[in-house]
Amino acid sequence: MTSLSGGYFEEVRDLYWEHPIVIGDVIEVYQASHEGHQQIEKQIHNRKAWAEMYLLSLTDTLVISSWSTFGYVAQGLGNLKPCLKIGQHQTHRVGRLCR
Repeated sequence: MTSLSGGYFEEVRDLYWEHPIVIGDVIEVYQASHEGHQQIEKQIHNRKAWAEMYLLSLTDTLVISSWSTFGYVAQGLGNLKPCLKIGQHQTHRVGRLCR
């Protein structure tokens, strides 16, 4: 998971902890960094951003928001068809529900 804020990571992690997947799949949520805000003038910040986009491109399932630059880059790098998060609990993949 990528986000400048750690709060979204904690929300998703807690959601899967409190409500496990019915079919027994293991869902693990990781966040490599949470910088708080963009720091494009710092090389280390840019390297972390590139590493996170690359790691996202290696996922089995990619869920992105419509404004997710990292998601779009990861989609291209990994040749992925992502699920698009359109609301709090709604995601779609190319016209059909994403599971």
